Amino acid sequence: MTIAEYLIGVLKKNNVTDVFGIPGGVVLDLLYTFEKTEGITPHLSYHEQAAAFEACGYSQVNHTLGVTYATRGPGFTNLITSIADAYADSIPVLFITAHTDIAVGESVRFEKEQELNTVPMIRNITKYAEVIENIDDIFKIEKAVAIALGRRKGPVFLDFASHLWNREICISQFGSYEKETIQNDSLDLVIKRIRGGLKKANRPVLLVGDGVRQANAVDDLKKLCDILRIPVISSRCGEDVGKCCENYFGYIGSHGIRYANFVFAKADYVIVLGNRMAFPAKSKSFSVALRNKTITWIDVDEKEVERIIDNTEVFQLDVRKVISALLESDINTVQVDKWISDCNYIRDKIADFDKCWTVSYLVKILNMIPDDFVITVDVGNNEFWVAQAYVLSKAKNRILYSKSFGALGSSVAKAIGAYYASGKPVICFTGDQGLQLNVQELQFISQEKLPIYICVINNSASGMIRDKELQRYKNKVIHTTKEGGYSVPNLQKLAETYRLKYEIWGDCEEFLSYSPVLLELRVQDEIPLRPLLPIGRVCQNMSPDLPANIFAELDAI
Repeated sequence: MTIAEYLIGVLKKNNVTDVFGIPGGVVLDLLYTFEKTEGITPHLSYHEQAAAFEACGYSQVNHTLGVTYATRGPGFTNLITSIADAYADSIPVLFITAHTDIAVGESVRFEKEQELNTVPMIRNITKYAEVIENIDDIFKIEKAVAIALGRRKGPVFLDFASHLWNREICISQFGSYEKETIQNDSLDLVIKRIRGGLKKANRPVLLVGDGVRQANAVDDLKKLCDILRIPVISSRCGEDVGKCCENYFGYIGSHGIRYANFVFAKADYVIVLGNRMAFPAKSKSFSVALRNKTITWIDVDEKEVERIIDNTEVFQLDVRKVISALLESDINTVQVDKWISDCNYIRDKIADFDKCWTVSYLVKILNMIPDDFVITVDVGNNEFWVAQAYVLSKAKNRILYSKSFGALGSSVAKAIGAYYASGKPVICFTGDQGLQLNVQELQFISQEKLPIYICVINNSASGMIRDKELQRYKNKVIHTTKEGGYSVPNLQKLAETYRLKYEIWGDCEEFLSYSPVLLELRVQDEIPLRPLLPIGRVCQNMSPDLPANIFAELDAI
């Protein structure tokens, strides 16, 4: 067995069926080994950054292992943005490159063409990064995969000496690597705390995040919600987790759902499951909301639980184990009928207050999408409009974001990976600017005739940055509007160039009649991103202002 065959065997053992990359001299032997191996397919991408985003999208669907490969030098450096995205969002991806020579040390600035000292460049944005220079290093393959999938998941990186790919090895000389374990806090204690907190509370809330999905605990969470019947809120990018629960009231934050911020502000006890609690707790906005409540916070990452938040007791535990233990503890239904009634009243009173035309149209699209479609979303105003529409719609689809890192231009590529992971059609939302960052992957979609529906929300502006410019520099905008130097290509001609069906906004049903297809949804460039939380206001007092009498009534609940 060759080293390339051994590597691929490890990937197959971890249920990898598709990998993404671009050929280069140092990885050709690996590519040809992929080609002759049944059960795993290499896909030709058109940019290394996009190939890596495709691997991220593949991984995000089920939080399984994604894989991408690239050549040395610029091939490697083109991966770095996607590596950072995977690290920020805890996506388990194996990034593979190769080299012919070891890069020189500090004595010479640059000697070997295309060779770089790779590991130091990405060590801080990976869970594990190593060079494989000889046969004795081969144990690092299984170690890397185990680390990627262990504890809090994340990206790993291996840089192979290219002469090793076809070297024969004996598998028996390499032992298996044990998966990472965590030093758990007391499971009995956290169950006791939650039961006690619920018993005392009048207004309990579940705050959930993507960590619930990473722990493969979404089904168990739904069972728990059915028993407790308490309100559920989420982070913005955890909305597809919260949506599985009947009493879901949307996501909180500075651009959150207005009534969700009200629910959070009025709660007196919060159970936090798989959510980073990353809002600025010391800000005037959220510190006020924390004073009137107690919080029990469960997270698997020891670094996250080091964060100090007022009135919070934190436990480092696997979220799935906690939820399972709660279900096994015969936890009683909490008597919160009045609290649920209050939350419903708040929602019904202001649910449509922030809904603009764009959001209403997106709700219409989302309501037509079958539940097994995957949704990918880009960065910018488009992601906030889609997020808001998702909460207001009946959709319960899996939805993928570039969450913490906010990588503009990731959605089209992630849609490709999501299709190969799910085997189901994908609807890809992007903006006019994000589309252009990895537009070359339309060739991938067109050539392979993938069932991907691309909705370009085109406001002919870099809207989010334009709004920030107007806040800071009043009437002066640069590089964000047509007048400031920003422009958008003719999207119909672009679609024709890539042999895609093109539709202009109007009849949504027509949009879903073809695939692949590009729908251009033209919106006015002056439509603001709303709601937002001005600095210094309490978290439920968002802008634009509610009528004074309505805010006073709801705030008094």
